[in-house]
Amino acid sequence: MVGRRNKPFKWVLMGAVLAIGLLVQACAPQQAPQESCNFMMSSDQQRISWGPQTPAILYVDSSVPAEFFEPIRSAVERWNQSVGREVLKIGGWTNSYPNEDQDGVNVIYWKKSAWPDNKDKQAVTTIYWAADRLFEADIRINDVNFDYFGTNADCKSSGF
Repeated sequence: MVGRRNKPFKWVLMGAVLAIGLLVQACAPQQAPQESCNFMMSSDQQRISWGPQTPAILYVDSSVPAEFFEPIRSAVERWNQSVGREVLKIGGWTNSYPNEDQDGVNVIYWKKSAWPDNKDKQAVTTIYWAADRLFEADIRINDVNFDYFGTNADCKSSGF
């Protein structure tokens, strides 16, 4: 008989703990909505960010011409300097993520054909997040409708 009494008590105790947990969560203070400041916003009106998951590792797809690796690295370095800490880090060249799918990996892709978006867009960044935490950002650069230069010298020599 003693064993049978413990089973119902165990379920009652677990139910009580669950009810208290739900009550505490429902009564917890809600975060005040934040101003967007041009950030993507969560459904709770909180800015989407990497949070403590920095630096975010950014891979450069093998579709990106080699001449642009140094300008990309330099842009990441300048961004980190302006923030005052390392928030982005180049993970290197890759051909391991040929599809621009949600895979948890941040990749820059160079689109040489079949630009799927508005032809007036130079690039598109697709982000994936949960709650207020960003967990992936992929960048597609439009090489179908635009020309790019790796240095100012390239720009001057072409007459622009």
